[in-house]
Amino acid sequence: ALWYASDELKNDRDVVMAAVRQKGWTLMHASQELRQDRDVVYAAWRRDHRALVYAAEDMQRKTPRFRYLSGERCHFVDGMVCGRNLLGEVKRQIEERLRCRVELMHDGRLFAEQEDRPLATLGDMEVQIVKLQEMADG
Repeated sequence: ALWYASDELKNDRDVVMAAVRQKGWTLMHASQELRQDRDVVYAAWRRDHRALVYAAEDMQRKTPRFRYLSGERCHFVDGMVCGRNLLGEVKRQIEERLRCRVELMHDGRLFAEQEDRPLATLGDMEVQIVKLQEMADG
């Protein structure tokens, strides 16, 4: 168990990743440095959504800003204004602003497989809109 591990092991990324993938709450025993590591925190959260409370405090307070292009205009969405601080909320906010359905992409990856990823595990990023569909009024 990570609880009984040496400080060296609590700071070993591979050891901590293996631990949080089994039990997300073990993030609480990781080193401060690894509790700031976006991938480690995300792995813990995927296993147990409550694990996010064990992320480093400054990471919990961090809210990324998303930049996206629509036509010639650049728009920003602040993660803080999104209801549950999840990536899916940002997507819905962009869809509302543009009045169309969108697929979001970053670094060549669609966000579909990680829609509910907590914003705390992301940094500021430029989001590309890769598919547009007009929303039906109703």
